Amino acid sequence: MLSIVPPEQMPPPDWPATVVVPCGMGDARNLLMALAGDACLVIGGRAGTISEVCLAWLHKRPLLPLVGCGGWSDSLPSNPPDERRNSPILPWGNIAQLEAQLRQLQLIS
Repeated sequence: MLSIVPPEQMPPPDWPATVVVPCGMGDARNLLMALAGDACLVIGGRAGTISEVCLAWLHKRPLLPLVGCGGWSDSLPSNPPDERRNSPILPWGNIAQLEAQLRQLQLIS
């Protein structure tokens, strides 16, 4: 998992990302986050997260919200960004469910 963060907001050592990239791009990093992968994992979230979700949606990236952790990810399955149905919204609640969703999208085998 990739995190692109403002350099002054480096996450703690136990942050659940494989790669952390500090950048000084301001809000432009949200576009990078939205389009950096084949799908958009949504975990919790506030204003920056919904910005990334909407950008991913506009660019037809599947959305995979973690349900049960609060934030935008809890509401996405029943409240998509708009009526266009640009991409699937595939909720998950644990790693096994996430893996099943990724297999359904043929992103893992």
